[in-house]
Amino acid sequence: MNDMAAQRALGQLAEAGVLEERTGLRRNRVWQHAGILRLLDAYAQRLRRG
Repeated sequence: MNDMAAQRALGQLAEAGVLEERTGLRRNRVWQHAGILRLLDAYAQRLRRG
């Protein structure tokens, strides 16, 4: 996948509400899916409790 195709795919996912861009920058952007992050946080908490 080239850069343009990746940017287009990320844009489509953002428009669909699947991903959100977190930095507000034009370069070196960070994308996230809040639901996945919540699941990972919950999993980490369960691991800490043992």
